Amino acid sequence: MTSQQSGSCATPLKLSRYVVSSGCIVASDTGASGRVLYSTRSGRVVLVSDTTWQGLADSASIAELPSGLLTALMDALIIVPGGDDELSQVIGENRTEIQNSRVLTEVIQPTALCQLGCDYCGQEHRPGELATRRQEQLIRRVDQKMRSQQYDLLRIKWFGAEPLLGMGPIRSLTPRLQQLAADHGSRYRAEMVTNGLALNKQRADELVNRLAVAKFEITLDGPASEHDRRRPTKSGKGTFSRIFNNILRLAEMPRSDVEVSIRCNVDIRNASGAPELIQLLADNRLQKRISLYFAPIHNWSNDADRLSLDAQEYADFEVELFALMISMGFHPPLIPPRKPIVCMAVNPHSELVDPYGEVFNCTEVSLVPSYGNPNTYSMGSLSEARESRPAARLASFNDDVEDGAFDCARCPMLPVCGGACPKQWVEGRRPCPSAKVNMPERLGLLLALDSTNAF
Repeated sequence: MTSQQSGSCATPLKLSRYVVSSGCIVASDTGASGRVLYSTRSGRVVLVSDTTWQGLADSASIAELPSGLLTALMDALIIVPGGDDELSQVIGENRTEIQNSRVLTEVIQPTALCQLGCDYCGQEHRPGELATRRQEQLIRRVDQKMRSQQYDLLRIKWFGAEPLLGMGPIRSLTPRLQQLAADHGSRYRAEMVTNGLALNKQRADELVNRLAVAKFEITLDGPASEHDRRRPTKSGKGTFSRIFNNILRLAEMPRSDVEVSIRCNVDIRNASGAPELIQLLADNRLQKRISLYFAPIHNWSNDADRLSLDAQEYADFEVELFALMISMGFHPPLIPPRKPIVCMAVNPHSELVDPYGEVFNCTEVSLVPSYGNPNTYSMGSLSEARESRPAARLASFNDDVEDGAFDCARCPMLPVCGGACPKQWVEGRRPCPSAKVNMPERLGLLLALDSTNAF
């Protein structure tokens, strides 16, 4: 089999541009060598001999592959028709996913207040919450959106500053948003990004059982010694012990369907404490109750990323953490899934509403004073739309990628990162995910987890 047949015409085949390979792995028992191949387009992983991998770079060698193997590689989109414009196909698939989305996502900041004084935060915190008048406007806005088309899911994300300091709007809006979803034949789901300091047992019970919050994302920047230096209260008091105890109680709740995600922000100051955090979570038997992920500190219009590990250092460090997590019974996200919608910036079915009723298409810009007053990224208020060229530039990110404006156009990781962060690219930084650097090592770990495979 040397080609795909279409009448009398033959279509040559080629190795997809969206394939990542592990390094050459030698089986200890047989001495056979092979590679783990990952198609970022299909999300499929295929094991091949090293000889096969070396031959995939040559179309003539592809023609000599056994028909069964060739079919498997084509099904996985590791081998594709030679004439395919894969970049346009990926971007086209992304646009289709956006257009056909049946999820309406409203990210709501109920307050501008936060108790913490994290040194890498770019937000300005002050008293003030989403006023009753703004809440009425928000309800009308969501209702109008749900009347405009059928959504299967209304997804609410309570966001900060610190949303637990804005419980008044959360309590008043939740039943009304739930009723809107029911009236329009949609499901309802609420999530919350919180520092966890005020997430005591009584508050957790209320959020889960009365206010339908199904997922919490909470930040721990290492063990107490590291976390308390980085995430103290604004008066300088440590917060780790209280937050960790709140996480333990949350994890013990009888509702097994409540998701708890722990995020650890990493830079050169706290990287050495990450293994201790993993050990602490494992010692408390949280492997099956929480998910844990690490993220490099990024620029929040405040140069916080000046303390970041460089890309290679972080990628190597992350692989070490993955191996440690696996040894302790965690299931780290080794293989990133396809990401057709990179973020809310490109998604007209998603927006953020800040405590003052301003509307944004990015979670990184609200409450950030460096973007001016009015905020240059604001697309208006709940009552009146306003043009924002910076926001429009973010919204056109897929067009820019397809036109080759960013390196994403030439990167094999595009299908699974989507470009990572349009705002960072537009502002002249490279937000490439660590997987771009350490994907071969991740594939090696994946193979080590499945000892039944053989070359």
